[in-house]
Formats: sequence, structure tokens, C-alpha cells
Amino acid sequence: MGAPLQAAHPPRPAFACDRRFALLAALGVALLIALGCWQLERAERKEELLLLAEQRSAQAPLALASLRVAQPAAVDRMPLALSGHWIEGRDFLLDNRVSEGRAGYELLSPFRDDSGLVVFVNRGWIAAPPTRDRLPAVATPPGRHELRAVVQAVVQGTEPLPDTAGWPRRVQAVEPRALAALAGLEAVPYLARLPTPGAAAGLPARLAPEHHRAYALQWFLMAFALGVVFVCGGTNVASWLWPRGRERMHP
Repeated sequence: MGAPLQAAHPPRPAFACDRRFALLAALGVALLIALGCWQLERAERKEELLLLAEQRSAQAPLALASLRVAQPAAVDRMPLALSGHWIEGRDFLLDNRVSEGRAGYELLSPFRDDSGLVVFVNRGWIAAPPTRDRLPAVATPPGRHELRAVVQAVVQGTEPLPDTAGWPRRVQAVEPRALAALAGLEAVPYLARLPTPGAAAGLPARLAPEHHRAYALQWFLMAFALGVVFVCGGTNVASWLWPRGRERMHP
């Protein structure tokens, strides 16, 4: 009897892919990875802010007068002691602030310290009425107040152009000097933020580093999924790795 014949295998096909699909997939994957890295950078920055706030929260509160000539890096996230009165009828509503899925505003109100200086204080989030043509009612606490706040250094140069007349006035950006000019006041060049539930040392809870890491993971998973879609749908990698139609020859 002769030796059994070996099974004959069809030749392996050459690897091929859809070049246009490959270009689009490569651009998409690169963009998604870049977005994920951006979110990781934001998480790192927020961790630095939280660490700075934690370190500075134990220091003695600043007086408002010290903010007139202070550099942003020296006073950012420092505790601030205020004594004085709220200025009525000059409130701003910072637009596009969402809390627990609800649309709303952050309320910025001027506070006149006993030193005579004015600072805009972020009093926290308030809900928006059902329609854009209405604004929430703002109450000004009467009398004298002792406040403990946190200094918030604000990037300068963004003009808060109002899109409403009268008061309160809705704005899309924050720049303390420009807010003061719109209100006819002279204020220190920083904001103060009152402590709010879920906020760590003046840093809103929605900016927690964990949120940015979760977003980064989503972007990376989308990049991986897009790569899988391209490999399965835009190439012949399956038939290249595992050729079909192999025939077995029997003796």
C-alpha cells in the first residue's frame, strides 16, 4: 500500500483591506484616543486642585483687601472671610449649569465687605424655569452677614456678554471686572464661592476626577470598538488567518 496522501490546503489569500474605510477608521480611532487622553489630563488637573484646596483649607482665612494685589496662584482655593451686606438688584445668572440632570444657573451676587470692597460671590446652583424667556426669582438676604467662602481664581479675558436686560441678568461667561462694570460697581478681580453640598473645598462635585476618568474609559472603549468594526468589516483578516475550504484527501 502506498503512503497516505497529505491533506491539500488552499493557498492563503493575500491580506487586503478597504483603504477608504481604513483611513476613516484610523482618523476615528486617533480622535477617540485623543479625547480619552484629554479627559485623563483633566482628571489629573482636578486632582491637583483638590490637593491644593485640601492643603490651603487649613490655613487662616484671607481678608478681602488682600485680594486687590494678590497673584492668582497665591490665593486660588484659599479660605476667605467676609463680613458685610449683599448688594440688592445686581445679580448675574451663569447659564448652562446642570445639576442632577436639571437645567439651571449658578447665582453670582455682589457682596460689599465692611472694608468697602466688593466681591462677586457664587451662591450656588438654582433651577431654571421651564422656558428660556423666564428667569428664576432671586432673593437678596437682608442684614449683615458673616461668610466663609473660598477664593476662585478666574481666567481673565472672557467678556460675559449678557443676553437679557434688567436684573437678574443672564450671562454665558464669568470675568469679575466685566461683571462689575455691567453692574456699575468696582470689585476685586476674583470670585468667591460659598461651600455647597457635594463640593470639595470650592470645587464643584461635577468636576470630580472620577467623572473624567469614566469619560476617558468610554472614549477608549469606543476607539477599541471602532477598531474591531474595521478589522471585521473592512479587511479579510478572518479568511487570511483561517482559510476556508480546506479539503482532506483520503487514501
